[in-house]
Amino acid sequence: MLGYLVRDNTFFGQRFMFPDIDSVWNFNDLDETARNIHSKIASTTTDPSGLQSLELTIQLGHVQGLQGRTQEAQLTLDSAKIRIGELGAGASLRPEIRYLLESGRLACLLRTPDQAQARFGRAWELAMENGEDFFAIDAALMLAITQPPKLQAAWLERAIHVALETTIMESKKWLPQIYLRRGWAFFDLFNFEIALVDFEAAVSGLATDNSDLRLSAEWGVARTYRALRRTDEALAVQQKLLQRVDTETFQGLGRGYVLWEIAECFLSLKKLGDAQNYFAQALLEFSTKDAFKNSNPADFSRIQHLGDKKYAGERSE
Repeated sequence: MLGYLVRDNTFFGQRFMFPDIDSVWNFNDLDETARNIHSKIASTTTDPSGLQSLELTIQLGHVQGLQGRTQEAQLTLDSAKIRIGELGAGASLRPEIRYLLESGRLACLLRTPDQAQARFGRAWELAMENGEDFFAIDAALMLAITQPPKLQAAWLERAIHVALETTIMESKKWLPQIYLRRGWAFFDLFNFEIALVDFEAAVSGLATDNSDLRLSAEWGVARTYRALRRTDEALAVQQKLLQRVDTETFQGLGRGYVLWEIAECFLSLKKLGDAQNYFAQALLEFSTKDAFKNSNPADFSRIQHLGDKKYAGERSE
């Protein structure tokens, strides 16, 4: 379950994070993102083509979907589709690709995976045929997400190939996230050694970055250390992450996940008192996160049980 959470960028409260080429996204404050988009749309009145406004409108549909306003998102994307149809063939290419990507993401939210895959597939084809590398990578990543674990690797490989070969610097910014996602794909298949290589590649690619994505990659390294029974190393990394979480500001950083993993490390090391303490702290963090509790009832129940003071006494007898 942890692999899936981090792979889909909900670990640090981020959903479908991507390089922000539109300079409008705050991935942890969707209301602010919507305001940013509306403001930018209002400032595009001097653009006679209307293309900038159209692409921003498509991004607004993405935001509305993530906010749970799926009907509104559908209406927004439907209106964008009508506008795309009014454009000439050459002008409509980029908005069409973006529309396919966002309508595919909305289809995921509406639990219609066949529609989502068809739209992502068409976005991939159009982007590859026309040198739109940034959106080709986005499409490949979304196609990977919608596949069973055993089929994800092929699309992630395609995404990596495009990102490595592209001459567009914005497109190369995808690489750390691709490595992170592929790392969790391998982790879910219990290929821990290979997963570790990808997580370390993600960290290396973010060497000068102090973002949530960097911390997510470091967390992945530590989680894989524990899976490889390198628990002391895992604990050391998680403790350093906790220090950073507590002393620096990160958007939406999942402090609860760091506490939880520290607790699991102590449990593996049979330090039951320390484990109970950190499970209890993680419980305090997650108790206010309805999304976590609803999506991970078994994990939340485990944290509740192991965070109970009675647990430490039971295990130490």
